[in-house]
Amino acid sequence: MADFATARGMAASQSAATTDVLRHTLGGISRSSSRQPSSKSAVAAPAAINRLEYLSTPATMQAALSAYLARARRADPTAADAAGRTLVGQDISRIYRTIVGPFGLRDRNAADAYTAYVVLGWMIANDGANPSPATVRAVRDQLAVRVVSDPALARYSPAALGEEFKLSFVILHSGWQSARRQGGLNQFADGVVQMFERQGLGLRAVRLTPAGFEPR
Repeated sequence: MADFATARGMAASQSAATTDVLRHTLGGISRSSSRQPSSKSAVAAPAAINRLEYLSTPATMQAALSAYLARARRADPTAADAAGRTLVGQDISRIYRTIVGPFGLRDRNAADAYTAYVVLGWMIANDGANPSPATVRAVRDQLAVRVVSDPALARYSPAALGEEFKLSFVILHSGWQSARRQGGLNQFADGVVQMFERQGLGLRAVRLTPAGFEPR
């Protein structure tokens, strides 16, 4: 896959749905413990993960890609055209499965896709080694509960969220690999940090633990 992703371009291309999820669920993680919401509306992790399952098909991914490119064109038509030439015809779901499968993440769950995206951001920001599958699952539990327990996010479908987070993961991973090859990793990592800070999470202010994200 050709590389074109920048953190600024990705942020401009995010939908209102994924932006809301990021802001509602990431805020506070870098300032508080990794404990899940304590309200009576909080859902246990297994139930939360089950509620975020969906049927992923070529049509659902194509819909996510078309919407992503439409938003990208409003921000930067030239870059969006380059992205379209690169992404159209690619099996995004297969690429995603190949990368995240060893970490125990699945193709048809919005919590898994969201986790893959956020954990990758943390790895880029902190030049971190691959986390263990158990640590990745702990982050998934942490984020899934936050998504499902927030009434403000109930209007978003798991399919729309999951497919966009899968696409965002693949684009972010592509940009990361390109930056590593071209010697621009520090600049790219700083851009990713800024992107997530705007969503409420200081990637360099948290560490990955067996319990998920915790403040440093």
